[in-house]
Amino acid sequence: MTEISAQRVAGKKAFVTGAAGGLGAAIARMLARHGARVFLTDIDEAAVRAVAASINAGHGATVAWAAMQNVRDEERWQSVLAEADAAMGGLSVLVNNAGIDVRSNSVHPAFIRTGIVEPFFAQLGEQEALRKLTRGIPLKRLGEADDVAHAVLYLASDESRYVTAAEIRVDGGASAV
Repeated sequence: MTEISAQRVAGKKAFVTGAAGGLGAAIARMLARHGARVFLTDIDEAAVRAVAASINAGHGATVAWAAMQNVRDEERWQSVLAEADAAMGGLSVLVNNAGIDVRSNSVHPAFIRTGIVEPFFAQLGEQEALRKLTRGIPLKRLGEADDVAHAVLYLASDESRYVTAAEIRVDGGASAV
């Protein structure tokens, strides 16, 4: 098997909403690991700044920036995009993870092992929660945040330059049954 280049998105400048944890944080880390600079936003300012700091600790001080943003605030969109543009010298990738989908390609995950499903595990126990959450998934397991982050990495890279209006399902085969 051929090793995939670690610089798949070198030179890209990504804006990632909802990046304080879960999928957004995993996507931001994946993009940074593969050479992109990332500007992270979330309504949880302390948490999103911590994610950016952890990325910078691993990749250098000018890789990640963070700002508080409520994606429902139109005026804030204008100012935070200007901040990102000033910090990174432009934008080339938008990952609208926080809830408003304006991308020409989209990623549709099934159940992913993030904080959003943890209450099921707390309530039902590990085995019963897994049984219930995976019963319609042919691979019989939950996805991991990096499964979704890899799909976003592909869409953000030049490898997908001829892909548009695509719906990438990261669902363990659930949509195929």
